[in-house]
Amino acid sequence: MRWLPLSCLLLLSTLTSPASAQDPDGDVHTQLQAKKPSRDRAGGGGGGGNSAAKGKKKKKKKKGPKYKGPFKKKEYPFKELMRPLTLPEGMGEGGLELGYQRLLQTDFVTSNLTFDYGVTDEVELGASLGLYFVPDVGASALTLRGHYLAYDSRLFDAAPGVLFPVGLQEGFPIQLIFESPCRYLLTDELYLYFGQGAVPITLSPGFAMAISANGGVGYQLNKEVAFFADTQLLSLVLAPEAGVTGPWQTLVLNGGAQYTPIRELDVGGRLNVSTAWEAIDLSLNLSLNGYVRYRF
Repeated sequence: MRWLPLSCLLLLSTLTSPASAQDPDGDVHTQLQAKKPSRDRAGGGGGGGNSAAKGKKKKKKKKGPKYKGPFKKKEYPFKELMRPLTLPEGMGEGGLELGYQRLLQTDFVTSNLTFDYGVTDEVELGASLGLYFVPDVGASALTLRGHYLAYDSRLFDAAPGVLFPVGLQEGFPIQLIFESPCRYLLTDELYLYFGQGAVPITLSPGFAMAISANGGVGYQLNKEVAFFADTQLLSLVLAPEAGVTGPWQTLVLNGGAQYTPIRELDVGGRLNVSTAWEAIDLSLNLSLNGYVRYRF
């Protein structure tokens, strides 16, 4: 049987030859082991350098909320307390307010159309038209305004400006109102705001001037919802006669809430209560306002 030694020889050569002589890719198990990354390479030497380098890659730090502008339109903040006090360059905002007011035992239904535009990231110009429907129908005043974002930081913002109400009825006083709306963050949810309507000046009829300390507090419940409340702490009358008025004479309380379902839209409501303390009579004035504002 001459084939026996030949078969033994073939078997012997198979056992002693390298895997590449039989299969260029080697054994299947060997392939899997070669392709499968070792779990302990990162901690050891001998070819584990690349894996170790991958394991040491720094994790990207998550960016926190941006409190300081300028903001692009698509980055304009949802949260009221994060927004700059003036609109960014090229952004416009139109608004509609509807209100009910009871003043001196008389009911009024009013409306206010507003428009503001960011001329630059720091300069905002705007106008509003006051209308009334009850007890009569007509227009009360056109108010022109402008503000400059003088300071913008994470904690504090200030935007001084001027308002010029133009009366559309006979006998409407000629006024200028200088103000400097400011906002100061106490926490990531709680903030103070003050400086609105700070220096009203009446030019006609007669001259009058006062310095009003107005301010309040706001609370950002979440990205969409914010609450606020404010009051007039006191008013220092400079002309025509010097004097001081405050809550001991007239108590003014305002409160409201705002909902922002999308970045471009605000929907809110506001309740205003003022009480004049008198020796005999106690007068209570109420006003309820709802508003919608859309940015584009």
